[in-house]
Amino acid sequence: MLAIARDYDQLIAAFRARRDELKVTHLTLDDIAGLQGGYTGKLLSDPPIRAFGRVSLGPILGALGLAVVLVQDNAALRRVQDRLVTRKHRKMHADRSQSWFTSKNAREMARRRAMKMSEKERSASASKAAKARWRKPRLTEIKPAP
Repeated sequence: MLAIARDYDQLIAAFRARRDELKVTHLTLDDIAGLQGGYTGKLLSDPPIRAFGRVSLGPILGALGLAVVLVQDNAALRRVQDRLVTRKHRKMHADRSQSWFTSKNAREMARRRAMKMSEKERSASASKAAKARWRKPRLTEIKPAP
């Protein structure tokens, strides 16, 4: 284990320590990671000018020969244990009838949305819906040609 980081600043410090241990320049790390020139300098400067994100974290970890390993911190867990609320997992079914999005729920959501609207907004919404219904193609009787 090279370092323990419990927050972002400690993670950056660990990256800097690894960079110094390898005695490698920022431009070399940029080249290896496939990042634009000078970007690693912005990430590892003190204070950092840029933050690690989805695009930069993985390549920098690879260039430094590192991997992130998550382990349980028992001391931190004990501090928050009494505030943790268990999550009730709902099973997701492929059958649409088991989904929360039912016609009954849709009507309830529409009712709640309408209650938040002013009278003018409700009227405009109803007019728009009516126009959309009348635009639907209607089946007409086809008369044979003479």
